[in-house]
Amino acid sequence: MIAAVDIGGTKVGVGAVDSHGKVLSSQESPTGYDCEYTRGLDAIVSMLEDVARNTGVELSGVGIGSNGPVNPFTGDFGELDFLPK
Repeated sequence: MIAAVDIGGTKVGVGAVDSHGKVLSSQESPTGYDCEYTRGLDAIVSMLEDVARNTGVELSGVGIGSNGPVNPFTGDFGELDFLPK
């Protein structure tokens, strides 16, 4: 199963849907100027683990939507004012 991550200015959302578009599991965590980059990434990993556990399947991939730049070769995020490094 493939999970989705939505990284926005006020929250990070993680979820998984089935082949019919039904949401099987989802979680959210707030972000903002006081949310450190590593803490935000740790929250994403934790939520992905929870989603996999809640659905009872192994994740084979993750799609990420972000309003900030992502290096397609390294996966590194550029400067994000809502997840400062």
